[in-house]
Amino acid sequence: MSDPTPKPDSQQRPWKDTARHAVITDIGMRRAINQDALSVMQADSQATWQRLGHIYIVADGMGAHAAGELASKLAVELIP
Repeated sequence: MSDPTPKPDSQQRPWKDTARHAVITDIGMRRAINQDALSVMQADSQATWQRLGHIYIVADGMGAHAAGELASKLAVELIP
């Protein structure tokens, strides 16, 4: 006989809690704009999680270069 007690979400969807994340960024002392970029893509199903996992991308801006913020923005848009 099966147990009718509902299981916690983490037991029903183990991929959901395989990683946790928090984000903080800082503009720094020399720049007028923040050039950092990030992307978080957590698997939407257990099959996807088992096949591909989650993707976490952090791209530090290239402050010494023209359009350094564009490089980090493109990285987090194109890599996934």
